[in-house]
Amino acid sequence: ILPMAVSIFGSELFTTLGKFAFHRPRPAEAVFYEHSYSFPSGHATIAVAFYGFLGYLAVRHTSNWQTKVKLFFFTIIVIGLLGLSRIMVGVHYLSDVWGGYLVGTLWLIIAVSLTEWLVAQKNLRFHTPVSLKRKAIGAGLPALALCYYLGFAIMYQPRLAPQKQLPTVQLTRDLSELLTTKNLQFTQTIFGSRQQPISVEIVAEDDQTLLAHLHKAGWKNAAEPDLHTLFRQLTQKSDKTRIPVAPAFWDGKINNWSLILPDGAGSKLTILYMWSTPYRIGNAHVYVGITRSYVGRKWLILHTIQPDVDASRENLLHSLQQTIMIHQYCTEKFVPEMTGEYLLQGTFFTRGQLLEISMLASALKSPVFCPSGSE
Repeated sequence: ILPMAVSIFGSELFTTLGKFAFHRPRPAEAVFYEHSYSFPSGHATIAVAFYGFLGYLAVRHTSNWQTKVKLFFFTIIVIGLLGLSRIMVGVHYLSDVWGGYLVGTLWLIIAVSLTEWLVAQKNLRFHTPVSLKRKAIGAGLPALALCYYLGFAIMYQPRLAPQKQLPTVQLTRDLSELLTTKNLQFTQTIFGSRQQPISVEIVAEDDQTLLAHLHKAGWKNAAEPDLHTLFRQLTQKSDKTRIPVAPAFWDGKINNWSLILPDGAGSKLTILYMWSTPYRIGNAHVYVGITRSYVGRKWLILHTIQPDVDASRENLLHSLQQTIMIHQYCTEKFVPEMTGEYLLQGTFFTRGQLLEISMLASALKSPVFCPSGSE
């Protein structure tokens, strides 16, 4: 009890002091309202300090080496998922989570050292006979904790953060030039490393019009990437157009929409990631996105991605041309020709062109859309 208390209360104390010392505000895209400061992450800290110590106790009580390894990696996965969830709901930056892991690890080491010292002093024993009464108590406490957790999870309704409306910005120059100036040409992984360049710009009246045109062209909303859809993908044959896709990041934000376009045979799926931007051309909204094609599956979970991302962009253009009237579209050079690697597996290459599409009912006459020199 004492070492666990040291791990928990020590890490919580350091986390509280760290928040007051750094005064780092929460990300603007937070889904839930949080009243405390951002750095370091308290959830990441307690994940290591508490669950890490439970994992240590489980490993310490086990004599089988294979079981020890399984328990170790199970603990690491739980801690990693908890930290990842804080990033996914937008309440922490990656550095907040790393900072929380560091603080939690510091106090976990102290708690483990204290435990081993107590064992060496023969004040604590792991492998001792336990009475039936104590075994019953030991089994009952986790059951009570599980009941409390389930009740808490059902009753607790976190307060949603108010949606901040970014001020709109009228484009006074070509979007590709603006994105280059702001260093926003590329998407990123969750760790901030560079991924595919932005390859699509769409001008539409509003969100509803954009999605309506895409749905009319055969695009379907991707399924939410949650445990339910993942389990369904692993255990049964499901609609290929309703598969979950991993999120993409641009300008520090997760994509607003991800849509799927199957080919006729259903063997290849084109994925479209779209982001809303604050930029406007007159009253029209400007959206940016990327495309890629799934041509197979690996290990039942990961998708094999076609390296030529420009070909998937052409699938987008072709689908729109077949179903709706596109008054204007063009391509222009955006970034140099390049190759790259995805976070989990696979490579890609692109010629670095930006496809600009107008979904407006009439021709868009603006010097910032399809400027001279575009194809």
